[in-house]
Amino acid sequence: MTKEQAVYEGILNGELEIDAEGCIWRIASRCGAGKGNSVLIQVPRKRAEYPHRHGYLFVARMVNGIKHQVLAHRLVWVHVHGLIPDGLTINHKNGVKTCNRPDNLELATHGEQALHALHVIKTRLPTAGERSWTAKFTVQQVEQIRGRVAAGESQKSLAAEFEVDASTISNMI
Repeated sequence: MTKEQAVYEGILNGELEIDAEGCIWRIASRCGAGKGNSVLIQVPRKRAEYPHRHGYLFVARMVNGIKHQVLAHRLVWVHVHGLIPDGLTINHKNGVKTCNRPDNLELATHGEQALHALHVIKTRLPTAGERSWTAKFTVQQVEQIRGRVAAGESQKSLAAEFEVDASTISNMI
């Protein structure tokens, strides 16, 4: 069972609900002494989503003592439209990462998401520099490495020190 399936099970069994605006609510909680012996009890309705550092909303659910966290917009999509095909993601049409209304969500490839960010919401995904999600070094570290290579230090020794492949060092020179 995937994390998404584990959390979506909470919608199917009545712990969570999704309203017409795409908001996810906790409406019940499991209480009990062990696996298979828990009881579902109603609790005061409370928003189940919480913000993630990248701006998206997450939902969490405990299953057999393990916390599963998933993106709220993916749960809304699955609830309204069904499974997300392999290779596709969920795009927020208006660019607002916390707006999970079903009419604001669409299927997209990663490339389509990047084009949407560039042409529709007029932003660029951080694809270069230390803001990139793939960045291995800060600007200061790059300057330091370039200076050390210029002073005669080998790229191979720097790669070993910074625990990267020598080609990573070579590409920044």
